[in-house]
Amino acid sequence: MTKTHGDRILEKIETNEWYALKMDGFDSAITGYVFYKEDDQVQLVYRYDACIAALMSDGMTEVSDGMTEDEAMEYFEFNCLGSLMGWSEDIHGGPPPLILYD
Repeated sequence: MTKTHGDRILEKIETNEWYALKMDGFDSAITGYVFYKEDDQVQLVYRYDACIAALMSDGMTEVSDGMTEDEAMEYFEFNCLGSLMGWSEDIHGGPPPLILYD
């Protein structure tokens, strides 16, 4: 199995023992990261269109099995982005993921 760019980024984070919060099931949508040297934390950057594509693909999760684009967008915006609305570094332990829109 070929490693994706997201897999290589996650491997680098693990190798360096940095701390990063990630969204489960969206590793293929990771396009980069921001490193905070003072506390060894990483803020992952995800591509919005790749997150939607992941939800539309068959078998990503039992919830997202073959969603239409509209269903995927609604699911992602409500369940993933919506969960970041009450973000607190004190509670969550690090910076939230960034979403890159094209």
